[in-house]
Amino acid sequence: MRIEKLKSRGDVSKLTRALRHRNWRIRRAAAEALVEIGDPAVEGLIETMSCPDDWARLEAAGALGKIGDPRGVSPLIDALADDDGPVRREAAWALEALGYRASNSLIGALKDERWHVRHAAAMALGESGNPRAAESVAYVLRDEDRAVRRAGAWSLGKIGEPSSVGPLVDALKDAEPSVRAASTWALGKIGESAFDPLSSALTDEKWWVRRAAAWALGSMGERRCQDPLLEAIDDQEWAVRQAVIWSLRKVGDERAIKPILKYADDRVWSVRREVARTLGQIGDDTCVDALLDRVRDPIPTVRKAAVKALEDIGAV
Repeated sequence: MRIEKLKSRGDVSKLTRALRHRNWRIRRAAAEALVEIGDPAVEGLIETMSCPDDWARLEAAGALGKIGDPRGVSPLIDALADDDGPVRREAAWALEALGYRASNSLIGALKDERWHVRHAAAMALGESGNPRAAESVAYVLRDEDRAVRRAGAWSLGKIGEPSSVGPLVDALKDAEPSVRAASTWALGKIGESAFDPLSSALTDEKWWVRRAAAWALGSMGERRCQDPLLEAIDDQEWAVRQAVIWSLRKVGDERAIKPILKYADDRVWSVRREVARTLGQIGDDTCVDALLDRVRDPIPTVRKAAVKALEDIGAV
């Protein structure tokens, strides 16, 4: 009740002090009240961002993100280097919520000496979707820290700027597999101009890069993606086979039916389920016997997928 009275009076000073209360419910109620007050509360929240209480800084960061006032950008960027992990994460979320309004300041943070600041800035720029930030984000693909490089690749995929294809193709040669996988995913999000590098990534030495390339080609949904996917369908890693079969369903070409049928009784149940789902969408009468076998599969979700596939192709 007291928080409600403070809110009705617009008493920012007392509400910001309440952010330091030992009871988390009071802290949360005070933060919500400050968000409702809006712009007049921003200066008090900014002051709270420099107080010694971790919980108060956490609530203040979240409130600044929800209010969305550009004045909050600078203290939130400073909070990316906070000693407290939850405060850093909340500040990163708040900057993502601020989006375009935070872009210029975040671009500067990409060159901060602290890796976790560069990482958070790259992630926030990805969420902003600002195409003007793409060139600066591409810069971090050469960062000394692999987590920052991975964040940069992910963000370029979120932004979707075609000019990012070149730097992302170069990143496919990164020594860190997770960076290559993120770059592959990003190329898939960008689309047509990424076809050739994605096709090449299907032969990467690391299975998770090959899987990412398969998913990305499927996401493109173009008929020309079928040939490289069919070449990859016999991959020894089941997760890659599953991704390839899923992608062939997205491409939707009946020429894939026969190669897919080879894996109707794959040793891995999730691959068998993916086969059933795909055959249900692109299959024909030649798939009936294989699907009937899967109706007796020991795994319930595979059986369910097989029954649905038979219904979809009109066999039951």
